[in-house]
Amino acid sequence: MSQRPPTPDEDPPKKGVLFCPDCGHESPVTGDWIIRERPTRDVYECPSCSTTILRRRRFVSLSC
Repeated sequence: MSQRPPTPDEDPPKKGVLFCPDCGHESPVTGDWIIRERPTRDVYECPSCSTTILRRRRFVSLSC
């Protein structure tokens, strides 16, 4: 399914923006989110209410 282009009176969809479902805070992925680095994943937390927003796997490169 493809996305239709926005009409002139609509704003284009935001890309790379995270939204907090608890308090409504929004910011780009590279914005003001608190990132907790773990060995296997990064955890993104809302800077306003500390809700966990996103868990991303960390890809560790193995060197020989």
